[in-house]
This record gives sequence, C-alpha cells and structure tokens, in this order.
Amino acid sequence: MEIEITSTPINDWDKHAQHPLQTTMYAMYNYEHNGCIPHYCYIIEDGKHIGQLLYFVKGTGAEFFSSFPLGKTIGKISKTFFPIISFDQGPTYYEEQKHDFTIEEIIEELKEHHNITKIQATTPKTNNNNWSTYKINLNQPLIKIWDNIKKSTKKNIKRTINRTTIKIDNENTTLKQYKYLLRQSRTELGMKHLPPCYPNKTLKKYFNDQTQVILIEYDNNPIAAMGILEHKGYILEIGSAISPQCKQENIYAGDLIKWVIMTYGHQKKHNTYDLGGCNPKPETPKEESIKNFKAKFGGTYQEYGVIQ
Repeated sequence: MEIEITSTPINDWDKHAQHPLQTTMYAMYNYEHNGCIPHYCYIIEDGKHIGQLLYFVKGTGAEFFSSFPLGKTIGKISKTFFPIISFDQGPTYYEEQKHDFTIEEIIEELKEHHNITKIQATTPKTNNNNWSTYKINLNQPLIKIWDNIKKSTKKNIKRTINRTTIKIDNENTTLKQYKYLLRQSRTELGMKHLPPCYPNKTLKKYFNDQTQVILIEYDNNPIAAMGILEHKGYILEIGSAISPQCKQENIYAGDLIKWVIMTYGHQKKHNTYDLGGCNPKPETPKEESIKNFKAKFGGTYQEYGVIQ
C-alpha cells in the first residue's frame, strides 16, 4: 500500500465521495470557516488508485477559536505549535473488497508525511468500533418508515404538527434565525461556542442547496431547528437547536424535526438519513438518553470508530 497526497484533487473527487464530510465542498468550507488546511490522499495498491481520504491539518482547538474575534489568527498559531491531523468518515474505497492494510497503517503514513503525532478522526473502516449511529433507509415506502417509529413518538409528532409551523430552506433570514437559536440553545447547555459545521452563509456558499435548515415555529417564534447536509442521496444532520420553550410548552419539536427530515429525504429520493453519533455503551444518563432518543425512530444501528 502506498499513498499520494495533493493539495487539490486530481480526479473527480466528489463523484467517489460517499459522505458529505469527505467532499471538496466541505474541504473549502472547513478551510474558509475554521482555518483547517485540506489535503487529498489517494490510496494506491499494485500501482492503482483504489480509494481516497480527505483530511485536514489544523491547530488543536481550531474550530473553537473560529467562533471568536481573531480566532483564525489564534488557530494559525495553534497549528504551528500544536498541529493535529483530522478527518471524518473516511476513507472511501472505489470498490468494496478486502485489503491487506488497515486504516491505522494509512494514519501512520499521514503522521510520518507531516511529522505530526496527534490524530482526531472518525472512520467506518476499523475493527475498533467505539461509536455508533442510527440510519434510516429512505428507499422504503414512507408508510413503512412511519410504522418503524416508536408508537409514543408518533403521537408526539402528531400533536406537535398541529401546534407548529415548519420551514425548510436556506434563505439568509432563516440562517440568521437559526444561528441565534443555535447560540441560545448551546449557551443553555453550557457551551460557549458554535459547532464547527452548521448552516451559515459560508456553508451555503459551497454546498448551495445541499444544505438546508429545518425550522420549527410556535406562535411565529422559532423554537427548534436542525441543519442538514446532502450528498449523493445521503443526509447528515448537523447543529441541533432546541429552545427551553419546547419543554415549557410540552412541544416535541425534536421528534417532529426527525420526521420532517425523513419525509423531505424521501420526497427527494435520497437513500439514507444519518441521525448522528451516540455512545454504543453509554457511560452517563445523558449518553443513555441520547442513544434511546435516536433509537426510537426505527433506524438501522451501525457502529464506527473514533480515533484519538
């Protein structure tokens, strides 16, 4: 096994990429928004390109710094003194077959190439699966998708639909409402910064209509929202925001958003809706709650690896 690393893709990269976070669109967004330097790694076996991996070299805490004034400058300093290699949901192989090497061997090659020892990655290509997700098969009839949802959750969705208004778009006014709600929601949870990837003008610049916001309004006020990324029939949810008003008014906006994304993806003839990560072996009541919440929508359970 050999690797070839370039600063720009030398083939139709996005044609092969299977996950939104492995696309050139995300590479350009992550560079402009978070200051992370993209690299395109080609995996070679017997002289033939057999796969690819988008990864980044960044400073430790780069995404955190990007939320603050002078954040990119601080991020550059961090990259000089505390560099780290990162990637999500890669590599992508052009054909599904067994290989005589592991993702860990590829990572060692990257570390040696950049002379960097720290790594932060998620990958489906490892035997050490320590994280998980639930995925909805959107190719099923919509009635079957609905039937797979837990009975009490379906009741919550029906109640909430009758009390709220649903918006799906990426207009600038919606992005502004969403960002305000996202910041408010994360502050309530004790988080002082925005996530590294969420629907904003920069993400829209590169993903265009492949990023949307699902916004739930109650009495004309936004009370919950979720962002999504789309690529080749795959939907990834990002940046969840829930107002305390939902709990106060007994509004199950989180349940409704999931159903709205399912119907949206089904109508657009997408294949998969990824509900995002959770701990397969919850260690706290909060982690247990997150796993149970995702499980009740009837998706297929899948494990993957987190490497740090």
